[in-house]
Parts: sequence; C-alpha cells; structure tokens
Amino acid sequence: MSSNCCVFKTPIILNGHNRQAYVPDAFSIGPRHYGQIHSKGTQKLKLKYLEGLIHHSPNPVTRLVELEEAMTEIKLETHECYGGPVIFSGEEFVKILVLDGCLIIELFWKDVDEVERDEDDPIFIMSCMLHLLYLALILQENQVPWLVLDSFFNLTRAANETKSLSRLAIEFFGNMFSSDAPSMDRNLFFGKDLSE
Repeated sequence: MSSNCCVFKTPIILNGHNRQAYVPDAFSIGPRHYGQIHSKGTQKLKLKYLEGLIHHSPNPVTRLVELEEAMTEIKLETHECYGGPVIFSGEEFVKILVLDGCLIIELFWKDVDEVERDEDDPIFIMSCMLHLLYLALILQENQVPWLVLDSFFNLTRAANETKSLSRLAIEFFGNMFSSDAPSMDRNLFFGKDLSE
C-alpha cells in the first residue's frame, strides 16, 4: 500500500456488522461508491454545484478545462491515496473527482455565505439533505483526498479571498454538531499557547 494512502477500504468484517456506518445512503463521494443506484438521484445536484463553481469565473468553460487539467496532473498521486482497488482510472477517475471535488468546494463557500445560495437549493432548504451530506462526507471510504480539494480551491478562489480551505472545512464540519461558530483558538487544540 502506498505511503500516500489516506482513504482506506473498510475491512469486510466491519462492513458486515453495520453496513450503514460505511456505505453512503444518498451522496457517493469519490470513486469507491460512484454510480451505485442509491446515489444516482444526487448526481444532478452535484452537476449544479459544479456549474455554480465554474460560473464564478469570467470564462466557465476555461475554468472547467483548468480543473480537469489540474486533476489530470495529480491523477496518479490521487489514485495512490485510495487503499484497495479502485475500479475507475484514467478519464473517468478524473471526471468523478472533478465533479465531487467541486461539489465540496462550492458547498463550503455556500455554507459561509460567500456564495449566494439558490432559493430552491435542496441542501440548504431541506434539513435532511444537509444531514445526509454531512454523514456522507465523514464516511471512511467516501472521500476526496485533500490534495484534490486544495488544488481546486486554489484555482477557484477569488484573488482577495482571505479564508483558507482549512478554515472553510472547520466551519462546515463545526456546524455539523453545533449552530455556534467553531473556535480557532489555538489553546483549545494545543493547551497553553506555544508562543509563550
């Protein structure tokens, strides 16, 4: 197994005990569960988020090409991030990760109100959809490696944007358990201030 591996395949013995703890119900993220029947209904929503992200650019077609090229450049490194067999490779692997990576980046922007939400966006008007997405994004096999998200974030963020991808992720997942904004106080993470 590659030392870059960060998205592991669940051992069969664990998966058999509680399938729901490892298999997504509505949103397949990444190549592991892509195309399964239970997640086909959310593919249109993913496409809508991809279109939203590329339309922040003055030239959406060029932006999409840039995202696909960026993903192609890191394709081999990204493939090594997945432990166990991944049935997709090549062009299809790139397309899956562009679609799902863009969903996550656009979702993070919408979550902090940096990007306008559509009035009919089911993720934000139906609490069950956001809940399903939270659950999908924390499943062990249902992941997009950080290097993909970081690449897409750097390509699509505004030149004057001060928030980091880490900050957006912490804010998004912090909202999963609380309506209060998550603290970025170093003392909460590391004990006393290391600069003392």
